Amino acid sequence: MTFFGTISYWQLPPFFPKFCRRKGIDKTWVGLVMSANALAFLISALLTGRCLLKYLKRIEACFLGALFLIVSLIGFGGLDILTDTDLILSLTFFFQIIGGLGTGIILPCAMAIVSTYKDRREEFIGYIELTSGLGAICGPLFGAGFWMLFGYAGPFVGIGIMFLLVMIYFYCNRDKI
Repeated sequence: MTFFGTISYWQLPPFFPKFCRRKGIDKTWVGLVMSANALAFLISALLTGRCLLKYLKRIEACFLGALFLIVSLIGFGGLDILTDTDLILSLTFFFQIIGGLGTGIILPCAMAIVSTYKDRREEFIGYIELTSGLGAICGPLFGAGFWMLFGYAGPFVGIGIMFLLVMIYFYCNRDKI
Protein backbone atom coordinates (compact mmCIF):
# COMPACT_ATOMS: atom_id res chain seq x y z
CA MET A 1 0.00 0.00 0.00
CA THR A 2 2.83 2.38 0.74
CA PHE A 3 4.16 1.75 -2.77
CA PHE A 4 0.94 2.96 -4.38
CA GLY A 5 0.53 5.69 -1.79
CA THR A 6 3.90 7.10 -2.80
CA ILE A 7 3.20 6.61 -6.51
CA SER A 8 -0.06 8.50 -6.00
CA TYR A 9 1.72 11.40 -4.37
CA TRP A 10 4.25 11.65 -7.20
CA GLN A 11 1.66 11.97 -9.96
CA LEU A 12 0.84 15.62 -9.35
CA PRO A 13 4.24 17.41 -9.27
CA PRO A 14 5.37 16.48 -12.79
CA PHE A 15 2.05 17.05 -14.56
CA PHE A 16 0.06 19.64 -12.64
CA PRO A 17 2.18 22.72 -13.52
CA LYS A 18 1.71 22.06 -17.26
CA PHE A 19 -1.99 21.52 -16.68
CA CYS A 20 -2.24 24.86 -14.84
CA ARG A 21 -0.47 26.72 -17.64
CA ARG A 22 -2.81 25.17 -20.19
CA LYS A 23 -5.88 26.10 -18.12
CA GLY A 24 -4.64 29.65 -17.45
CA ILE A 25 -4.14 29.13 -13.71
CA ASP A 26 -1.44 31.26 -12.07
CA LYS A 27 1.64 29.29 -11.01
CA THR A 28 1.30 30.57 -7.43
CA TRP A 29 -1.54 28.11 -7.00
CA VAL A 30 0.71 25.15 -7.80
CA GLY A 31 2.67 25.50 -4.56
CA LEU A 32 -0.44 26.10 -2.49
CA VAL A 33 -2.10 23.02 -3.96
CA MET A 34 0.97 20.89 -3.27
CA SER A 35 1.10 22.01 0.36
CA ALA A 36 -2.56 21.09 0.91
CA ASN A 37 -1.62 17.41 0.63
CA ALA A 38 1.13 17.71 3.25
CA LEU A 39 -1.09 19.62 5.66
CA ALA A 40 -3.90 17.07 5.32
CA PHE A 41 -1.36 14.27 5.80
CA LEU A 42 -0.06 15.78 9.05
CA ILE A 43 -3.53 16.22 10.50
CA SER A 44 -4.72 12.82 9.32
CA ALA A 45 -1.69 10.93 10.63
CA LEU A 46 -2.14 12.52 14.04
CA LEU A 47 -5.86 11.77 14.15
CA THR A 48 -5.39 8.22 12.86
CA GLY A 49 -3.01 7.40 15.65
CA ARG A 50 -5.17 9.01 18.31
CA CYS A 51 -8.73 8.29 17.20
CA LEU A 52 -9.40 6.27 14.08
CA LEU A 53 -7.71 3.07 15.22
CA LYS A 54 -10.02 2.99 18.24
CA TYR A 55 -12.97 2.47 15.89
CA LEU A 56 -11.51 0.50 12.99
CA LYS A 57 -9.17 -2.43 12.71
CA ARG A 58 -5.80 -1.51 11.28
CA ILE A 59 -6.31 -3.33 8.01
CA GLU A 60 -9.79 -1.79 7.57
CA ALA A 61 -8.29 1.65 8.08
CA CYS A 62 -5.65 0.87 5.43
CA PHE A 63 -8.42 0.07 2.97
CA LEU A 64 -10.19 3.32 3.88
CA GLY A 65 -6.99 5.29 3.26
CA ALA A 66 -6.50 3.49 -0.05
CA LEU A 67 -10.06 4.38 -1.07
CA PHE A 68 -9.31 8.05 -0.37
CA LEU A 69 -6.17 7.89 -2.52
CA ILE A 70 -8.01 6.18 -5.38
CA VAL A 71 -10.78 8.80 -5.30
CA SER A 72 -8.12 11.52 -5.29
CA LEU A 73 -6.34 10.07 -8.31
CA ILE A 74 -9.46 9.48 -10.39
CA GLY A 75 -10.68 12.96 -9.43
CA PHE A 76 -7.48 14.58 -10.66
CA GLY A 77 -7.85 12.72 -13.93
CA GLY A 78 -11.33 14.15 -14.39
CA LEU A 79 -10.24 17.76 -13.97
CA ASP A 80 -9.16 17.98 -17.60
CA ILE A 81 -12.75 18.12 -18.83
CA LEU A 82 -13.51 21.25 -16.76
CA THR A 83 -13.08 24.82 -18.02
CA ASP A 84 -13.99 26.98 -15.00
CA THR A 85 -10.70 27.79 -13.24
CA ASP A 86 -12.36 28.45 -9.86
CA LEU A 87 -14.02 25.03 -9.97
CA ILE A 88 -10.76 23.39 -11.06
CA LEU A 89 -8.87 25.00 -8.16
CA SER A 90 -11.56 24.10 -5.63
CA LEU A 91 -11.61 20.49 -6.75
CA THR A 92 -7.83 20.36 -6.89
CA PHE A 93 -7.62 21.39 -3.23
CA PHE A 94 -10.38 18.92 -2.37
CA PHE A 95 -8.61 16.02 -4.12
CA GLN A 96 -5.25 16.96 -2.60
CA ILE A 97 -6.79 17.01 0.86
CA ILE A 98 -8.49 13.65 0.25
CA GLY A 99 -5.15 12.21 -0.94
CA GLY A 100 -3.33 13.60 2.09
CA LEU A 101 -5.96 12.14 4.41
CA GLY A 102 -5.59 8.77 2.71
CA THR A 103 -1.83 8.76 3.05
CA GLY A 104 -2.11 9.92 6.65
CA ILE A 105 -4.36 6.95 7.38
CA ILE A 106 -2.32 4.32 5.54
CA LEU A 107 1.11 5.09 6.96
CA PRO A 108 0.31 4.94 10.71
CA CYS A 109 -1.80 1.83 10.12
CA ALA A 110 0.99 0.12 8.21
CA MET A 111 3.45 0.98 10.98
CA ALA A 112 0.98 -0.27 13.60
CA ILE A 113 0.55 -3.56 11.74
CA VAL A 114 4.32 -3.94 11.44
CA SER A 115 4.82 -3.22 15.14
CA THR A 116 2.90 -6.39 16.03
CA TYR A 117 5.77 -8.47 14.59
CA LYS A 118 8.22 -7.68 17.37
CA ASP A 119 10.95 -10.08 16.26
CA ARG A 120 11.00 -8.72 12.66
CA ARG A 121 9.69 -5.18 13.21
CA GLU A 122 12.83 -3.39 11.99
CA GLU A 123 12.98 -5.56 8.88
CA PHE A 124 9.36 -4.80 8.01
CA ILE A 125 9.83 -1.08 8.63
CA GLY A 126 12.74 -1.30 6.20
CA TYR A 127 10.39 -2.90 3.66
CA ILE A 128 7.89 -0.07 4.11
CA GLU A 129 10.64 2.48 3.51
CA LEU A 130 11.88 0.47 0.52
CA THR A 131 8.44 0.40 -1.09
CA SER A 132 8.02 4.12 -0.44
CA GLY A 133 11.32 4.80 -2.19
CA LEU A 134 10.37 2.56 -5.09
CA GLY A 135 7.07 4.38 -5.35
CA ALA A 136 8.90 7.70 -5.56
CA ILE A 137 11.00 6.31 -8.41
CA CYS A 138 8.20 4.50 -10.24
CA GLY A 139 5.55 7.20 -9.79
CA PRO A 140 6.96 9.71 -12.26
CA LEU A 141 8.16 6.91 -14.53
CA PHE A 142 4.75 5.21 -14.78
CA GLY A 143 3.06 8.59 -14.89
CA ALA A 144 5.19 9.72 -17.84
CA GLY A 145 4.28 6.57 -19.74
CA PHE A 146 0.58 7.07 -19.07
CA TRP A 147 0.93 10.77 -19.99
CA MET A 148 2.48 9.92 -23.35
CA LEU A 149 -0.25 7.40 -24.10
CA PHE A 150 -3.35 9.12 -22.74
CA GLY A 151 -2.58 12.78 -21.97
CA TYR A 152 -3.17 14.58 -18.68
CA ALA A 153 -5.79 12.18 -17.30
CA GLY A 154 -3.65 9.12 -18.07
CA PRO A 155 -1.30 9.15 -15.07
CA PHE A 156 -4.08 9.72 -12.57
CA VAL A 157 -6.67 7.35 -13.97
CA GLY A 158 -4.08 4.72 -14.90
CA ILE A 159 -2.43 4.64 -11.47
CA GLY A 160 -5.85 4.92 -9.81
CA ILE A 161 -7.13 1.84 -11.66
CA MET A 162 -3.93 -0.09 -10.89
CA PHE A 163 -4.27 0.84 -7.21
CA LEU A 164 -7.95 -0.16 -7.22
CA LEU A 165 -7.16 -3.58 -8.72
CA VAL A 166 -4.43 -4.18 -6.13
CA MET A 167 -6.79 -3.16 -3.32
CA ILE A 168 -9.51 -5.48 -4.61
CA TYR A 169 -6.98 -8.32 -4.62
CA PHE A 170 -5.84 -7.48 -1.08
CA TYR A 171 -9.42 -7.08 0.13
CA CYS A 172 -10.35 -10.50 -1.23
CA ASN A 173 -7.29 -11.99 0.49
CA ARG A 174 -7.34 -9.87 3.68
CA ASP A 175 -7.64 -12.92 5.95
CA LYS A 176 -4.27 -14.12 4.69
CA ILE A 177 -2.53 -10.77 5.29
